[in-house]
Amino acid sequence: MGYIKVSVYTTPEGMELVAASLMELGLEMFEWVQGRDEVQAFLDETAAYWDYVDAAELGRTDTPCLRLTLADDAVGQQQLMDIQKEMARLKQGDWGVDVGELEVVAEPMDDSDWQNAWKAYYKPILIGDKLCICPAWEDVPPQAEGRTVVRINPGMAFGTGQHESTALCLKLLEGIVTLGMRMLDAGCGSGILSMAALMLGADSAVGVDIDVNTPAAVEENCRLAGIAPGRMETIVGNILEDQALIERLGGGYDLMAANIVADVILRLIPLVPGFLRPGAPFITSGIVVERLPEVEAALAQHGLTVVNRVTENGWVALHAVAQSGGK
Repeated sequence: MGYIKVSVYTTPEGMELVAASLMELGLEMFEWVQGRDEVQAFLDETAAYWDYVDAAELGRTDTPCLRLTLADDAVGQQQLMDIQKEMARLKQGDWGVDVGELEVVAEPMDDSDWQNAWKAYYKPILIGDKLCICPAWEDVPPQAEGRTVVRINPGMAFGTGQHESTALCLKLLEGIVTLGMRMLDAGCGSGILSMAALMLGADSAVGVDIDVNTPAAVEENCRLAGIAPGRMETIVGNILEDQALIERLGGGYDLMAANIVADVILRLIPLVPGFLRPGAPFITSGIVVERLPEVEAALAQHGLTVVNRVTENGWVALHAVAQSGGK
């Protein structure tokens, strides 16, 4: 399978707005590429600390951009269309800053280009008090001693631990998971939340995602993490709209997680109590702080009580408890 390198060109002032918009689309991993002028200004301000640095090497484009990589398949093409639509929307808005042309440039990449690009900026990360998320090609760092190490090959699936929403969910999970739990992971992506829960003591997990590549990614990641076959089942489907899938999943889960985006979470919330046993936790993120009141109101409306919230860099994760449950 091939890949698509996507560059979204903006201004220094527009970088954060574009980044937030990409995250709202569920696109977690991208590279910030500063323009040469910004790099040169930084070098001029800090000249006392450098012997020699070529700004042309550090700033690889004349215009700042954010870069990401998509699979060259139906899912990736849809994501590219979503990016193009979102940038067109941003271009029409009045955001108080100059966002530039918001040109979206897509270029083909082969597998080796993608693997090398990914590995250049994906490193082990310590999360909370108990976890270390470590890519398959990296050594476990010494500071991870005593932690649960989750090995992962991120590939194209969402969920690496690098983004705040995933890290916040993991932080909440490590304080919630108990032995024998049965987990439902809505929008499971790479499987990282389920794998962490399984390694922290959960008995089994069911992951659901609309991406047809998810089962293969999750199977590989479970193998890398040393999770026995059969402990995690992965299903491709739309949990919001497929009634047969909802019935197949059933209820009575001890834990449910959904690290998606606010608009999807709002549609999912009415279904959550039916999946959980009474008193079971629901962990969710992908929520920017501006959407928090809206999400919390929907949770309360459907019998879910927020008992904890954690924030980082404008993102929020919630721990809610189901007051009533499903079958």
